[in-house]
Amino acid sequence: MAAQELKCLRCGAEMRFSRQEDIQLGKYTFSGGDLNNLTAGSILTDIYVCPNCGKLEFFSAEPEGDFRPLHQVSDLIVCPRCKKRHSASDTACPMCGLKRDEQP
Repeated sequence: MAAQELKCLRCGAEMRFSRQEDIQLGKYTFSGGDLNNLTAGSILTDIYVCPNCGKLEFFSAEPEGDFRPLHQVSDLIVCPRCKKRHSASDTACPMCGLKRDEQP
């Protein structure tokens, strides 16, 4: 998701893009603790914050359905144009289309 103009649902102020963060998927179990989280993976998330009331909004920054196993998170690079993370094996950024040999 590209940075966009968003109004806070609580107070109406313009929300600011804060950063992207990988959020761990999975859940805790009584007998397994957090061991199930090791294979659940993560989802790249755009985080917006309201400067007035502190409300947070989370949006998926993944291409639709592209949830990576956690061990693949380190195989990401940052696109110099759109600043989104994507797989180092991609020949072009899947978000903005910048080809790796067209670096600005």
